[in-house]
Amino acid sequence: LDVRTLEGDTFTIGGKLAAGTMRLLMFVSPQCPLCKGLIPVAKSFAKDERVDLVFVGDDAPAEQHAMIERMGMEAYPFVNGPETGQRFEVEKLPYAVLLDDSGTVLSKGLVNSREHFESLIIAHE
Repeated sequence: LDVRTLEGDTFTIGGKLAAGTMRLLMFVSPQCPLCKGLIPVAKSFAKDERVDLVFVGDDAPAEQHAMIERMGMEAYPFVNGPETGQRFEVEKLPYAVLLDDSGTVLSKGLVNSREHFESLIIAHE
């Protein structure tokens, strides 16, 4: 799936990654209180597990930029638009999808704690 980041760059979701790399798609919204609490958890989890973290949203760009600045998310790609959520059938937030290095979905689901992020890895293993 080729999508656009908030910066206007093309970003491929589901494409090949470096061997052994996993990518975590974290679906968030500035209006979601749980999302705001989980963003630091997602960042910490991705660092600890050496997972490539990408944030995904579907809100007004100005709102997303404000959230990115407020939450210190500048170092991560941020995809904005409905296509990604529709492709992965995201109905509620916060939601996460774990992909392997070939772009295959390993696990996915609602997340609201570090344990839920860890369960995505455990489900894959």
